[in-house]
Amino acid sequence: MKFHPTNVFQVTLVCFVLFLSFSCNKDSDLLAEYVVEQPKAFLVNDQVITLANSPVTIDPLSNDSFDDKDNVVITEVTPPTIGNAVVNEDNTITYTPDPDETGTDQFDYSTTVTNPDNTVTEETGSVTVTVTDKTPTEEPVEMGPLKAFPSAYGAGSNVTGGRGGKVLHVTNLNASGDGSLKAALESSGPAYIVFDISGVINLPRNGIVISGAEDKTVLGQTAPEGGITLTGGKFRFNHSKNLIIRYLRSRPRLDKNGSLTSSDDAHTSAFLFYGTDGLILDHVSASFAHDKGINFYNNDGIAPKTRNITVSNSLIADSNTMMNLGNNPQADMTNCQNFSVIYNLFGNSRHRTPNMEALGYGEIINNVVHGWGARLSNVYNGLLLNHIGNYYKNPGLGVVDNKHQQVGVSAVPLIYTSSNFYTNRLTGSDNEDNRVIWSYFKNKTQLNSSFFVSTMHPRTIPNPSPILSAQEAYDKILADVGANKYLDNEGIPQKYIDDYDQSVISNVKNNRRVEPLNTSNWKLPELPSNERSSSYDSDKDGMADAWEIRLFGDLSKEATGTDASSEYTNIEVFAYQVDFE
Repeated sequence: MKFHPTNVFQVTLVCFVLFLSFSCNKDSDLLAEYVVEQPKAFLVNDQVITLANSPVTIDPLSNDSFDDKDNVVITEVTPPTIGNAVVNEDNTITYTPDPDETGTDQFDYSTTVTNPDNTVTEETGSVTVTVTDKTPTEEPVEMGPLKAFPSAYGAGSNVTGGRGGKVLHVTNLNASGDGSLKAALESSGPAYIVFDISGVINLPRNGIVISGAEDKTVLGQTAPEGGITLTGGKFRFNHSKNLIIRYLRSRPRLDKNGSLTSSDDAHTSAFLFYGTDGLILDHVSASFAHDKGINFYNNDGIAPKTRNITVSNSLIADSNTMMNLGNNPQADMTNCQNFSVIYNLFGNSRHRTPNMEALGYGEIINNVVHGWGARLSNVYNGLLLNHIGNYYKNPGLGVVDNKHQQVGVSAVPLIYTSSNFYTNRLTGSDNEDNRVIWSYFKNKTQLNSSFFVSTMHPRTIPNPSPILSAQEAYDKILADVGANKYLDNEGIPQKYIDDYDQSVISNVKNNRRVEPLNTSNWKLPELPSNERSSSYDSDKDGMADAWEIRLFGDLSKEATGTDASSEYTNIEVFAYQVDFE
């Protein structure tokens, strides 16, 4: 069942005052009262939610910033539209909705203020009342089986990230230091990482290195409109474990020397992981990298484990090369296995779409590749590869193949390849011989039959992704790829695609070729930079107050509770609304 908490009821909240009263012996039960203080003005406008046919008593001065409220008197109110408002002797206001009326109502109230010098001034505030016939619900929401998140699939889909841990807020766009993304990633213990700000994080020359990141869930979708973009250098992780990273953009632009050049510096990747044991990288955007867009590097001494990894729903574009998993044919591959590359878009592509090396299972399933360089994927070592339902769209370039390259090892991959689309070569039907798009790296002749198997390898990974036809994958991916969603000020999922990602998607749809590695195109689009107000998440639990009130009726639920779902934590139910939109 899809989760749509926004269907309970929606209201723009400046401050919250919630009184819900039930009829039928519950008419006078007070369910909740909550006020958020905003001291920037004497009178702060209030918002109230009440049930139909239920009067509500409002204390509008409780969140105002007068030094001495005893010197303030509410003198009058303007008439509401669908109810009646009366000033009480104790400086409260009782609002009574008209019988059976629902909707949004508004009225103003006037006050007189006696100042210390005995002068009298007047102030005016306003109250907005939402009258609803729908009550908050605390019934568990069906989110499906417990995974990294509800739409997670493949080798990394069972990582837990920061589940059950603390909530850390990214409060600035600094590359390091208190309140930064780097500090949150390097903190000890499990944690959910949420963002109180959107905009561009400018990295220092040569980028940043995150050391020992473990048990973290990065919820990029919690940033305000515009999201988070990293630029200026590599975004590298050393020895990471059990990570969930979603809805981030990384566009380095500058090489390791701080220069804007298109040459391969064998160093600067948009997302670079030196040793990763358990990761799902989902709905990210990677471009303008001098090495790889996304790179998982395996090295005996530095990073001996690179395994249990999913890259999904991500947009990789215009980099020197696109993606590597298990990179380094000279290393011990014993702990290099279980890779899922699913539902991604490789746009303005060159080669490595992706490259994959393992001693064990890997899959390249249901991806879109538009354009290419000298080749497509290159596979090494004893990889057991399922290569299914990918869509290779040729914008008028020459014909190139996927490759096998033998480098210093005796093991060879075994490839199951089926149902792929390739412009003017394969239609995506199940009965075609897909071996025609595989060749040797050096002599470019077709791989012989010993490299192929006729039946799919067992998908020895958790939560295998549904296998779509190549055309179905194409349609799905172009409709939802990259860092393209955020939660608005009411905690409601919205779509935001920056101009660069939108141009890549448009080029694929219209089969337009844009030459990669032209640094005059390596420009960040204009991006909104927004900051959450103090009333957005007043209790700092990572969940929008408006969403909590819609779902629970008040702000009493903990981020790590399971009040909203029998399996997922409350903050996960909040953040993973994007999985159902």
